Amino acid sequence: MNFQELIDKYTKIVAKILYNLDNVKVIFDDNLSSGGEPIRALCKLNDENTIYYHGKTFEKYPTEIPTGTWDTVVHEVSHYEIGIESTKNWYTYHSKAFRELQKVNLQKVKDLRKQFNRELSIIKKMSQRTNL
Repeated sequence: MNFQELIDKYTKIVAKILYNLDNVKVIFDDNLSSGGEPIRALCKLNDENTIYYHGKTFEKYPTEIPTGTWDTVVHEVSHYEIGIESTKNWYTYHSKAFRELQKVNLQKVKDLRKQFNRELSIIKKMSQRTNL
């Protein structure tokens, strides 16, 4: 399994646990942006049943794992419940209600994070070997 497959797998599991969503699509787009600015991820669960991740940020075989990957997965799935007005600034454009929702959702899937981290450590080892 590569890093993108891991993100795909856990995005779908988190969506199922938090919102009972099936058939979630995960797409990695090397040119993902909003307003001309690159973004890490984008939730379109409500209209496309899809979450997009930046393919260059979340590479198949990264030399480094991006900080906050788990939080990004839960964050994007949480947007199914509470949307966003813009992607410019976390505190300005993510409401207090959204920030609270994400905290609650992170708690709901905290045990799943342990499993994610175990699988992630295997991928890190494989990536280190691949990138030698």
